[in-house]
Amino acid sequence: MISVESYFTVQDKKEKSWIPCSDLEKLSTHLPLTQPVFPGILVIQGDEYFAFGEKYEDSIDQLWLGLLHSLENLGEEGTSPFVYQPIDFYMKKSEDALVISITHRGTIMDEWTFPFDEAVTAILHGAEDFFTTVKMLNLQLFKDDIHLIQCRIIDLKEDYKKSSGSQ
Repeated sequence: MISVESYFTVQDKKEKSWIPCSDLEKLSTHLPLTQPVFPGILVIQGDEYFAFGEKYEDSIDQLWLGLLHSLENLGEEGTSPFVYQPIDFYMKKSEDALVISITHRGTIMDEWTFPFDEAVTAILHGAEDFFTTVKMLNLQLFKDDIHLIQCRIIDLKEDYKKSSGSQ
């Protein structure tokens, strides 16, 4: 089974910690809601290994927008840049697998392969959870765009359901 979790980074004086997207109480207390970028990590956990994680801490909001963009453009070559690091990631469908790659100037630094159906379902569920949290916290960053982002997720779920033959 594949799960996708989002964590916001919180920096207190000397200690860095991560608060799960699902912990609204802690997030509303510790997260500066009006900041322009939200550092964090994304973890796509499979049976044997995980993708992203602490090594690729970056702007969690931009990682999610990049994942949505990548899912919308799976049939095309395209990358999504990280905000704080000079690297990109891209996703592609390879037979019955979803391949996620981290690249630097065209060189693959990390690559993970997940069962396609499970991975897409988990990523869309994770996106839904993340942007629901963003809406509930009323983060200023997406205040004007949250409805459009949530519509993109719904469209992706419907498109995926049609293409996979699911009911």
